[in-house]
Amino acid sequence: MKKGLAIGLTLAIGISGCANLKQEPVAKKVVTFTDQDKISIVLPKVESSSAKEVFSKIGGLSYSKYLENGSVRFINNWESSENSFKVTRSACGWVSGNCNFLRNSTVTIDGSLVLENTDASSKIVLYPQKYNQDTTSNFLTGQPHFSWLDLSSKDLKETLSSAGYPWKFEVNSEFPGDAVYANFQRLSRAEKSSGQGYTDDVTGKIFKERFWLKVGTSDIPVTIETYPYRNGSKVIVNAKLSPVVSGNELNYVEAIKLLEQRVKEIVNS
Repeated sequence: MKKGLAIGLTLAIGISGCANLKQEPVAKKVVTFTDQDKISIVLPKVESSSAKEVFSKIGGLSYSKYLENGSVRFINNWESSENSFKVTRSACGWVSGNCNFLRNSTVTIDGSLVLENTDASSKIVLYPQKYNQDTTSNFLTGQPHFSWLDLSSKDLKETLSSAGYPWKFEVNSEFPGDAVYANFQRLSRAEKSSGQGYTDDVTGKIFKERFWLKVGTSDIPVTIETYPYRNGSKVIVNAKLSPVVSGNELNYVEAIKLLEQRVKEIVNS
């Protein structure tokens, strides 16, 4: 993600739509992390000894969002090296297609990445270690939306939980493909695209319809393809998983088990 240079206070306040943002002095925030702040992510076994490579299987961690008036853009950026990670949250004024970073509107958390492989899974453990808030003079406060910049280990877990993990699998059915497809329309929440369609994260294919399945406490979006197979059909399922969360553990292996069980129930109904 390309960072712009910080702009002066006068320009930061004067940009279109930002005149109501209030600048107030703020004390340097001190955050101390303990072992209780660590976050574990359990994934299907990845044949790699690289913590960075395994961690990269989690997509969608870096993103940006805008205020309703479109004048301020919030940026959430994740970086990882072989044994470490860094999360940066910042805000910038959006002017004529350029992102000019508002002065002192950046917070970061640095930490270590540890890979633990077993025969059945790969576990990535994140240890937050260092917090930094840019408060060299003033920090953008006084507006409820800027609480988004108050980054914590809880925020890290929420981001990791909502990022999604792509998963593709197959299920055989004794029923023909059109009957299986009808089962998904009947037993899940079907959603037809009003635009160009839904892009599958695994294959890149475009689908005109997707289905939302209740898996544990999460609603999981899936797309399906059916093909004739022997005396029935083969169903290809593409999903974007949410993990099963227990404390600070995010378990995608358990989520996969629950999803595949639910799909088999629908396919064979």
